[in-house]
Amino acid sequence: MRFAAQTLWRPDGDFVRRATRDRAGLSFLEGLVVLAILALVAAFGISSLRQPAVAAASPTGAQEISDVLREARNLSASAHLETRVYIDLEHRQVTTSWRSDVVALPGDAELSVTFDRTGPVRHAIASFVFQPDGSATGGSIRLEGDRLRQVISVDWLTGTILRTTQPL
Repeated sequence: MRFAAQTLWRPDGDFVRRATRDRAGLSFLEGLVVLAILALVAAFGISSLRQPAVAAASPTGAQEISDVLREARNLSASAHLETRVYIDLEHRQVTTSWRSDVVALPGDAELSVTFDRTGPVRHAIASFVFQPDGSATGGSIRLEGDRLRQVISVDWLTGTILRTTQPL
């Protein structure tokens, strides 16, 4: 902001000088606020444009499996009991030891399960076991779709579930 002096003539014959604001543009602080707002709008706009493309290309079922595994881990720790998650490779469904509903997996994604100690699962049903102390059956579940591979890893020591996405 700049200030300029303005000379005014008063009716009684005296001249008075007073300062007036010359508003030719934005101050530095106002400019920074505008740039910050534009940066936020651009960041949200770009992320919202990219999100549907990734979601459309990802194999479905990985989020559902991750959710069931996390629920089993949390239930095991909070209720102090052993919980199991069964993955039926033949019928492409996920069941648990504590609830009766079944999570159906899509038939278009390739599904495989590997355990840390025994290797790939060759039989129809794989079982992840979560202990009250936080440990679990370590292993990974791999789902491959048209363009992406999603791997859900279960750490045997901590029972932590991690889902990663990789392009094919």
